Amino acid sequence: MKRFKKELYEGLIHFRDRHQFELKSEFKRVSNLDTIQYTQEFYLFIPNSLGINRQTYSKNQFYRDQTNFIRYKTPEFDLLNLIEPSNSRSPFQRLNKLRTADQNLQSKEAVNDEVKLLGNIIRSAIRKRVRPLVHHLETATLDNDDPTLNQQILSLTHEIRSTQDAFAKLKRTFLDHWQDQELRQHFSHVDEFVCRAVDYHLTGLLKFVKHAHMLSLRPAERAIEDLILQQHPYQPTDDCSDKDERFCYRKGLLNKFVLDALLLSTSRHHMADTYLSVINIVAAAVAMLFFFLGFVWQGNIFIVNSAPFIAVTVFLYVIKDRMKEGIKSIYHQQASRWFPDYKTEIRTPSGSHRVGTHKETFAFIEPGRQPKDIARIRNREFHNVLETYKRPEKIMYYKSEVDLNSTLAKAGARRFNLNTIFRLNIHRFLEKSSDTHTPYTTLDEESHSLQEIMLPKVYHINIIVRSSYTASDNQLHSNLRKFRLVINKDGIQRVEQIFQK
Repeated sequence: MKRFKKELYEGLIHFRDRHQFELKSEFKRVSNLDTIQYTQEFYLFIPNSLGINRQTYSKNQFYRDQTNFIRYKTPEFDLLNLIEPSNSRSPFQRLNKLRTADQNLQSKEAVNDEVKLLGNIIRSAIRKRVRPLVHHLETATLDNDDPTLNQQILSLTHEIRSTQDAFAKLKRTFLDHWQDQELRQHFSHVDEFVCRAVDYHLTGLLKFVKHAHMLSLRPAERAIEDLILQQHPYQPTDDCSDKDERFCYRKGLLNKFVLDALLLSTSRHHMADTYLSVINIVAAAVAMLFFFLGFVWQGNIFIVNSAPFIAVTVFLYVIKDRMKEGIKSIYHQQASRWFPDYKTEIRTPSGSHRVGTHKETFAFIEPGRQPKDIARIRNREFHNVLETYKRPEKIMYYKSEVDLNSTLAKAGARRFNLNTIFRLNIHRFLEKSSDTHTPYTTLDEESHSLQEIMLPKVYHINIIVRSSYTASDNQLHSNLRKFRLVINKDGIQRVEQIFQK
């Protein structure tokens, strides 16, 4: 239930699997600003016992383990507002207009885009409705029974039924006009995607309803169960074994198919390599200038073809060669100070308009270089003795900067804000970790016999995230959040949210 709950919220770190954690963030455009910059800084405090440092974990390894996924944020609609005939922004109404449009390639592409966008919107709207209900169910008790909670859940099931009925009607009437087999398949794929989304979110909600043990929620519980069972044509059958991989594989394909409506065109460049050819030219020119001046100088001192002349010429050539390589080496060492590691151009799917840029920087930093507010938050939530204890750990620093072009946010547009998902695989962190359990011998108080027990062995990776942005008041706003990964040899055991400011 904890994992389901965390997936309902943005801005919280949760583990994707036993080796990966992720953070989903939303970046909004501001109408009165042409460009707005969002900055996220990650400080990861790694115990020294895991052996992660500059020598064992390179910048290239970090970027191989890290993933950044950038897309449009799903447009926000309420379920009832989505099927409202007067809502011209709704994909339902736009598809109704396209139903009678000329059946050409341009119209077909617009239909594909709208039906995929509709699937994303329905899933997002269901998640938005389930989120407060889960929070309400967590805080509800037998002594504090809210009579409106049952009605709220019944309203949700009614809205989902109405939305699915509206989609079924749209699919039927649309395909009566468009005799296109590919579009028929696309509508069926989105229908299956919506059914799976309904099943997932309502099953998660049902767990919280049953856990509440409230008699007043029995009607809501039955309504949820009936609606879940209606989605079962797309669910695993009883004869599916635990080795049947088709269900999850198909689920992944459906997610990618529908998500296509929110994808952006991105192009990532290594900034140091971008200027490498220029640096090579400059290094060669400087070294050659030194050699030429030295060659001219010695020509005035020594006789041409004499032994000293030849020896000095060879020496100058060696110095020239080393000078060129030295300049390039200095550039590589200092490039991280001058440029970000990577720069990603974000453009609209057609590539015709620039949405913004994303810059990334990674480094290990010394404890003395961390900001004071970060160090202060790092030292919280410890025993008062341990707060002053200098913990043996390394600090990984990752900075993500997103610059958004707000001028593209046209009036009536539905896709303009962005979502990013930062994901990090920690499998390399576990290579030098101890076994999941360690033996401990203790003396029994009654029998005075020695007993050996196996105690779990875990490590804590503390993560502090600072998010900064410019709001509509032109003021810089920032917030700090602290998370803790509890890991062992098998991977991530849980994620704890420790602090938020």
